[in-house]
Amino acid sequence: MAAVIAVGCAPAAVEETDTPEPEAQPTARAMTADELAEQQAITDEFAVGFLAGDADATGALFTEDAAVLPQDMPMVSGRDEIAALFTQFPPLAGFEATIHEGILMGDTAVTRGTATLTVTVEGEDVVSHAKYMEVREKQEDGSWLIKWDIFNYDAPVPDTSEAE
Repeated sequence: MAAVIAVGCAPAAVEETDTPEPEAQPTARAMTADELAEQQAITDEFAVGFLAGDADATGALFTEDAAVLPQDMPMVSGRDEIAALFTQFPPLAGFEATIHEGILMGDTAVTRGTATLTVTVEGEDVVSHAKYMEVREKQEDGSWLIKWDIFNYDAPVPDTSEAE
């Protein structure tokens, strides 16, 4: 009887198909110092445009279908909408952003960093600290553009409605 049960439970023959093997996924690895410097140059370019209130310069660093997830605001999608978002900040007296870590996975980069924003309120400089994470995509021409960006502040941002 045991032989009958064992035969009855034998696996069915598997048909071979022409399904291609899935592509191997790139392995994530830490960025080298040179790769971090390349990504920091993009961050520095953003800082210059943001500090100047230059929507075209900041927007040009994002993919057409990019998304930004700002603190206490709805997600903003699309290069033009993102450019407009960065013009809504009060005039900045200072802005610096530094990448602390980055990983690469093929043509995708993930960066993590901190930023310092300075605005002048009633004649006093008010400094806010923030952190961010970005996903960047390598373009066909070898340049990198920001695909996703999320940022938030370390403490509540002071009221800048009286900013000079």
